[in-house]
Amino acid sequence: MKIKILTVFLVLLSLKGFSQQELRLTDYKYNMSNINPAYVGTRGTTTIFGMRKMQWVGIEGAPITNLFSYGTSLKGNKMGLGFTVSNDIIGPVTDNRFSVDYSYAIPLNPKYTLSFGLKASGNLFNVDFNKLQVGNPGDPANQNNNGNQFSPNVGLGLFAFSEKSYLGISAPFILKTVHFDKFASAIESTTNFDSDGLDLYLSAGHIFDLNESVQLKPSMLIDVAFKNETWVDLSGDFLFNKVVVAGLMYRPGKAVGLNAGFIYKDSWFFGYDYALETTGLSSTYSGTHVFQLRYEIFPKNKQVKSPRFF
Repeated sequence: MKIKILTVFLVLLSLKGFSQQELRLTDYKYNMSNINPAYVGTRGTTTIFGMRKMQWVGIEGAPITNLFSYGTSLKGNKMGLGFTVSNDIIGPVTDNRFSVDYSYAIPLNPKYTLSFGLKASGNLFNVDFNKLQVGNPGDPANQNNNGNQFSPNVGLGLFAFSEKSYLGISAPFILKTVHFDKFASAIESTTNFDSDGLDLYLSAGHIFDLNESVQLKPSMLIDVAFKNETWVDLSGDFLFNKVVVAGLMYRPGKAVGLNAGFIYKDSWFFGYDYALETTGLSSTYSGTHVFQLRYEIFPKNKQVKSPRFF
């Protein structure tokens, strides 16, 4: 039986930060252009990625995210270009994001490359007041939906990498958009630069060859939110025989999780992540589920020895 919570709570949560929330997805390890535009094109392939995330399963009106992205390398891997379309739904709130990523890479030495990235994006934010539980449904103030409010955004990123290691820093959404209820009948939006409201992402990882068949990749993602709580994701992933992926995730004081994946003929990746909060909320729902699918097209003149593990 689904557990019902007040829709008003979901709306308040949404208006506080949902439309501007940086996509804290467990799939960032396989789709890092979502948080860092400098990542796009660095795999040297054409990458098509799809994801569906169902958060807090069992709670009515809980968040659902759908995402599709495309990225490719250009000019002999010197540049990358891609786009992402995402759809977030939480209760009566729908937030659609469209973004374009561009990167330019320069070699630092024979092993490491540094990529610079730019992101341009836009959001369409909508609230359906018809889904609210209101005391007086006949009141005209409760019958006016908020039409799609558009807000632009820009982002920057750096990504240094080799075949075994990576280090990234990015601010994918520099502008801050605030949605507010002015007369209880419509949601208005304001967009401006707010350095205190930035989310700065720090990411790092390294691949260890444990033996000929097993690789271990510890990785870390830190979301430095200057006005909110800093968020940390620590992961350890194993790759067996270059085919099977299995790993664990830990967010201190927040959640624990596990993930599994399967690589088919180098080009296909099928992934699943499960996370359960370690807070009191975990007793009211069955967890968060993420399903991922990635397909890569390798250059015809490139012999694939081993697709990179990030």
